[in-house]
This record gives sequence, structure tokens and C-alpha cells, in this order.
Amino acid sequence: MLQTKLAMQVDCCSIYITDDQTQQLNLMASEGLINNRQTQQFLKYGEGVVGLIHQKGEPLNLANISEHSHYKYLPGSQEDNFKSLLGTPIIHQRQVLGVLVAQQKTPRLFNELEESFLVTLAMHLASLLGNTGLRLQLGAYFQPTNVVSLQGAPASSGIAIAPAFVVKTNLTLEEVKITTTQSTSKEIELFDRMVEKCSNEFSGMALTLKEQLSKDAFALFDIYSHILNDKAFINAIYAKINQEQLNARQRYQSGSRWLYCSV
Repeated sequence: MLQTKLAMQVDCCSIYITDDQTQQLNLMASEGLINNRQTQQFLKYGEGVVGLIHQKGEPLNLANISEHSHYKYLPGSQEDNFKSLLGTPIIHQRQVLGVLVAQQKTPRLFNELEESFLVTLAMHLASLLGNTGLRLQLGAYFQPTNVVSLQGAPASSGIAIAPAFVVKTNLTLEEVKITTTQSTSKEIELFDRMVEKCSNEFSGMALTLKEQLSKDAFALFDIYSHILNDKAFINAIYAKINQEQLNARQRYQSGSRWLYCSV
């Protein structure tokens, strides 16, 4: 939460995780909200703005949260210090696992780049949370006398029976290493091709699944397409690629001068 708060330059960042047994959204972590014995640690499904985001499965951007009809103060949290709110659902395989929230003391609407960043982060969290649940189920499967039923998402109609293999498809951000390149322009060209291919795949999937998904689930394709076509988001990545290359060049030149002086 602290890294997200610093990256977005907001005053508060929180994550709520669903609990289907108690029908609650539990406040699991926060940088900004007061967390003590007097602080309520949950919201009921459909309760407050966070509950509305969970219920609808759509992001919500508010300049002044207290003016919204679903606003509910979280007792003991001093949440009334924050005016604006940007929240997005954490969705994995059409199931809402939680809500990611960013808040600001100053009343304002969050811009498109901030929206894209938070939605992208929620997608990454969804993958982590979804795979964690799967690993727990598989761990139970290998215990004596235990039977676990796993339900997958169908890619097409019909029935198929075959051996199943669990592979590690999840890549964490910590595993991605920043490296240098001899040609920044070539890396940007590869990135553009990757974005275009990904966008085309989303468009194709949207056409295929349009009649099979609910309206709320299908709206996710619009969100992902928006991210891939967001010029501000893409330009920010271009700037990051160029800046990392510049930093690497400066480190190399500094090392060369130090080696020359040592000799």
C-alpha cells in the first residue's frame, strides 16, 4: 500500500478483501486510514461506496465522496479527512475478490493515467489472489481423504475429459528485471507491437464472448481496451524506457571515469 500511495502521490491507499461467508468486505491493509481497536474493519456487501464498487464490478471516480448517496463513514478511521476517491474492483475469472481504493484530501477527479494505473494494479492483485486460492485448494487436494472440486472458465461449449496439469503462469513484479538495451527505439517498437497484438486479442475475445458474458463482466473488456489505447499511459511507459536507458548510460560513464582515475 505504501508503494502505491507514493507512486500515485495520494494521501491514502486501502485494500478491501471479500468474505463470502460473512458477506463482508474486510479492510485488510491501508496507508492513510487510522487502524486501531475503535476502527470498524469491514463493510457489508453493498454498503458504502466501496460496497457499491464491489456490487457493480466497475471503477468509480468521485471528486467529493461525502456527496455520494452511498457514502458511509467507517467509524474510527478518520476517513472524513479524505474528499476524493478512486476505487476499482479486483476481479478474477468474473469473481470480485476485493476493492482497491485511492483517496485524496483535496476534492478532485482523478485523471485517466491514474485510473489506468489503479485498474492495472488491481488486475495484478486479482491474479495473485486468484492463484493463492487455487494453491490452497490444491494443497488440500493432496491431503489423504480430501476431495477438491475446481471449476474452470469454459473457452467453448461442449465436454472434454483429459489429464490436468497445473503450471506456474503467474509472474510477479519482483521477477521482472530492468535491463538495458543497445537500441531504445527498437524496444519501443517491440512494445508497440505487443500492445497492438494484445489489443487485437481483446477485441477478438470480446466478439466471441459477447453473448456469453453478463453486462458487468463484458464491461471489463472496455476497461482493458481503454488502458491499451490510453495515450497518456503509453507515453508514460515510453518516458520510463527512455529514462532507464539514460540512467544506465550515466552509470556506465561514471564507472568508466572512476576506472580511468584508478588506473
